[in-house]
Amino acid sequence: MRLPLIISRAFLQGSCEKIAKIIREGSRLYLSDLLRGLLRLWYVVLGGLLVAAGLAYLVYDTVPVEYEANATQLLLPPQLTVGLEGGNPYLVLGGMNQALAILSTRVNAPEMRDRVLGEDKSIDYGTSLDTAAGAPFLRITTRASSEPAALALLSDIQALAADELLAMQTELNIPPESRIGMSQVTADSEATPQTSTRMQLTVGAFGVGLVLTLVLTAALDGVLAARNRRREAANLEPPAERRPQERVLAADIIGRDRDPFAPQRPNDAKGSGALGPDSTPIPALTQIPGGSGPTSTRADRRGQRVEEE
Repeated sequence: MRLPLIISRAFLQGSCEKIAKIIREGSRLYLSDLLRGLLRLWYVVLGGLLVAAGLAYLVYDTVPVEYEANATQLLLPPQLTVGLEGGNPYLVLGGMNQALAILSTRVNAPEMRDRVLGEDKSIDYGTSLDTAAGAPFLRITTRASSEPAALALLSDIQALAADELLAMQTELNIPPESRIGMSQVTADSEATPQTSTRMQLTVGAFGVGLVLTLVLTAALDGVLAARNRRREAANLEPPAERRPQERVLAADIIGRDRDPFAPQRPNDAKGSGALGPDSTPIPALTQIPGGSGPTSTRADRRGQRVEEE
């Protein structure tokens, strides 16, 4: 039962190796053909590269640059928890992560975003929690198409977060001495330009133009090569027709001069009674059994010797 499995596994392994080898050789041949085609149609490649560069520049000039600004807010414990006099709020920062999560949710609520952003799609903001250090930090990030817009939006979100913190405690009728406070830790005075998206789109546009150039050049080279092959095939002359061989009969060469392949004269005749150069009758030729050609009889040969004497 294991033999067929082993054979099939070995066959599959051998087939995979052959397939891999064929793929490698085919890839090498394809790349060499592609390179030769690009060299032959260098003017097409040059035009395609110029078009790709123009497309990349158009994308780079069209996509706007975004500016980003960041700020960090810290929640402070209520005065009652710290102590009325001489208390240090930084010693009791724990236990406010729940309030921080609620505040972030309120600031990022859809109705709040609609009220702050309106219909302007060029600005955006977001908040996130940072409790890795054990302190309740609220990080605010704003983005806009210009640096002043990003900084102005950052200031608005900071004020919004403070107002929402106060509102969520006022709704629960929490007394002032038990309310959580907020303090600004950091805030950018200059927005940072974000060019990663712009560069990605620019490189992508150039890459698309380059790929299209290669594909079109390869296709055009294939079309031109096929047309040249058809043209060469059409210009080839057809092979000359072979004339049928003429059959040479024994009767056609009987009675010729000593050269059996000499042209036949008008007075040559088939069979016996033909005349030689001196008008002497040429004896009839007969086929010797087992021989290879026509010869004279024995009596005729004796007669010829007597005449010669």
